[in-house]
Amino acid sequence: MPIFQEMEHRGYDFWGFTHNVVDSYPHIQSYFVSVNKCAFMQRLFSEFLESVEKEDIRKNVVFKYEHGLSKLLIENGFKLGSYFVEKSGLFLHDPAKNWATMI
Repeated sequence: MPIFQEMEHRGYDFWGFTHNVVDSYPHIQSYFVSVNKCAFMQRLFSEFLESVEKEDIRKNVVFKYEHGLSKLLIENGFKLGSYFVEKSGLFLHDPAKNWATMI
């Protein structure tokens, strides 16, 4: 099944290829993000996008925008998920850095 169809079937409103569960707040990693129409059309989503500013420090991007968007959508009732699911701790901390074990 193609990825977008599979993720729609899983019922996620907001998803990415990977998530991080170790930082202070579980979040979708921002190198790939998909948001369904219902979440996309929400005023809170457009206000979040309008609030994004350039950050020089990667950690600030993660905490402000990866954590921020995930937390905002979850707190407003949207279902978050990821395509690649952690397997017995193999993706702990940063799954994108351990990509070979995901495929």
